[in-house]
Amino acid sequence: MAIGFIFPRIVRWVFRLFLKDQFSRVEREFRQEKAQNRQREGKINVDYAPPQKEGYKGGDYIDYEEVKE
Repeated sequence: MAIGFIFPRIVRWVFRLFLKDQFSRVEREFRQEKAQNRQREGKINVDYAPPQKEGYKGGDYIDYEEVKE
């Protein structure tokens, strides 16, 4: 009878400790990740810029006719 009374309480206590530890670990990882990814507002970061082609003045011009209905 004592086991039926004490065992569930111990299981709940261990489960709460486990959940508390997991939540704090996830929160800590999230804060670290957020701090690493934080950038100043308005700052532009370009990882790759394709090389510029010399003599390129834009796209081809295509004539078109306006169709009236």
